[in-house]
Amino acid sequence: MSGSWAAQVNRIRRLQATDWELLRDVRLEMLSDTPMAYVESLAAARRQTDTQWQERAATMSGDSSITLIADDGTDGSPISGLMRVVIKQPQDPSRALQAMLISVYVAPEHRGLGLADQLLDEACAIAGAELGAGVIELGVHEDNARAKAFYERHGFEYTGASRPYPQDKARLEIVMARRLPPAGETQQSESPGAFIDDLGAALAPGQVAVDEQTRTTYAADLGPVLDLQLPLAVVFAESVEDVQHVVRSCARHGVPIVARGAGTGVSGGAHASQGCIVLSLERMNRILQLNADDETAVVEPGVVNADLNAAASEHGLMYAPDPASYKMSTIGGNVATNAGGLRCAKYGVTRDSVLALDVVLADGSLIHTGHQTFKGVAGYDLTALFVGSEGTLGIVVGVTVRLRYLPREVQTVAAFYPDFRGAAAGVLAVGRTRVQPAIMEMLDAGTLAQLDELYGSDLGERGQALLLIQTDGFGAAAEAALVREVLAAGGAAVTAESNAEAERLIEMRRSSRGDEVDNEFRVGEDVAVPRSRLVDYVAALEAMAVTHEVQLKVVAHAGDGNLHPTFWVDRVDREVDADAMSRLNQALDDSIDAALAMGGTITGEHGVGQYKLRWLGLEQPEPIRELQHRIKELFDPAGIFNPGKAI
Repeated sequence: MSGSWAAQVNRIRRLQATDWELLRDVRLEMLSDTPMAYVESLAAARRQTDTQWQERAATMSGDSSITLIADDGTDGSPISGLMRVVIKQPQDPSRALQAMLISVYVAPEHRGLGLADQLLDEACAIAGAELGAGVIELGVHEDNARAKAFYERHGFEYTGASRPYPQDKARLEIVMARRLPPAGETQQSESPGAFIDDLGAALAPGQVAVDEQTRTTYAADLGPVLDLQLPLAVVFAESVEDVQHVVRSCARHGVPIVARGAGTGVSGGAHASQGCIVLSLERMNRILQLNADDETAVVEPGVVNADLNAAASEHGLMYAPDPASYKMSTIGGNVATNAGGLRCAKYGVTRDSVLALDVVLADGSLIHTGHQTFKGVAGYDLTALFVGSEGTLGIVVGVTVRLRYLPREVQTVAAFYPDFRGAAAGVLAVGRTRVQPAIMEMLDAGTLAQLDELYGSDLGERGQALLLIQTDGFGAAAEAALVREVLAAGGAAVTAESNAEAERLIEMRRSSRGDEVDNEFRVGEDVAVPRSRLVDYVAALEAMAVTHEVQLKVVAHAGDGNLHPTFWVDRVDREVDADAMSRLNQALDDSIDAALAMGGTITGEHGVGQYKLRWLGLEQPEPIRELQHRIKELFDPAGIFNPGKAI
């Protein structure tokens, strides 16, 4: 056994009936340490007789139950960690046996040193290979973010099921599960060195990085990090053949792959998983073809969105999806999350501009989906399936996109309101004119104040909320005039911006996140609601911030009802008060509940990633999630593509 805890713990073994005294001691320790984590109370455990402890030890080491314990290797030494696996017979006999993971405990002095990882890996291996289970399931308290992150990086996913927490019926126990490979299926290599050698065999020097600085740089995207994991290596693919080689090597060794573009995602979709490699596609950055007559382009996944737009503009064309990170984000990353942007209201999201894909599958084979034409309905739409799958079904190595006409005329209207709800009402007023703006963005007072501080502007002096609208095309002037008229009638202070000032406002909106990076103290959301509920939802958000005593600012792609509220708690010397995190998480949960109650979604364009998995079961019922897991299993039977993300 190896690891930083090996000097203290030298053995993981199975509990025997003769270990009843050790079991009694560790059980009392568990109940004293974390009394809310177990069904049994400390008082009840203390009342157990020696005979009862002997019977319990025998049961926990029986035919349908295996209990793993860790100690220092000396017979009779105290138990420093414990996990129990129990077989659960499914109601449907045609389905695979299920295992339950219960009684999980690691002594305080051994936490954070890898013991829990070792115990869990061994428990999952025994559940599948020895007990014959196809799935292992567990329950975790809804507020235990650290535990949920731990299980997620070990491949556990949210099932969508929950039940009252045994020790507090007012709270929920969230059910998580992990599929187990059949006995004999390839497992991860025990020798990282052998794997790295295999990985680098067909790659050039400089394409495989194992130094700590590079692994740290590529370990996470811009989303909140609950449990930082360093990848085994970072691989810089430069060709389709490189990607195929990497996938085949990882498949042989059972090593997970997290594909990465520019790392600008904000949901943790590109966070490293335990024991994975990060496959960077940023060097695959060529525009392979741009056909002005067909209005299409074929690009590698590492092409930056802005670079494609620059190339298309020379032909009077543009690539319509324009996320705020368009100057940095890559087309491959945009495809992975089905990214949107400011122009979505008129031109749609990434899926609406992708015609075909080249994808490397889990066995290293290459497929081409879709077509070169704008229309095509032959067979199932696999292209649409891969778009937004967050690297969980295959690695996209080529993208054929549809280009649009670059507008010759653009008009920008800025409407300032005394409050954010007024701006939301303005969105509905514009909709009733049946004008379709290319861009319609809302910014609240907090965002305006931040932009004034960053750029020396005076937006906050002009109003407490801004509705920024841009029309384009040959009818842009007439549409803008109608928009100005209806907004002014609704009480807005309306201005028509010059081209230079308009572009400045649009760029300020794109950078409205500032230099912030989401973390556990500051979380930016990505909900969407029907436009008719914008006013209601904004009011709900403002009430939540007051109720839970948290800070709030909001920007929104108002044209399609996609809002980005950011909640945060202030820190003093990097510390927060005792209940601040609870208040923040409650505000986040309430904002999701409110969006769903209004017919909305937990994510409009950023993707589920890792962070939003906690809410996915609220939006998608179990039959839908089970179907998605079956699709995942079909494309990626060994589960090596971005485990613990998206579904």
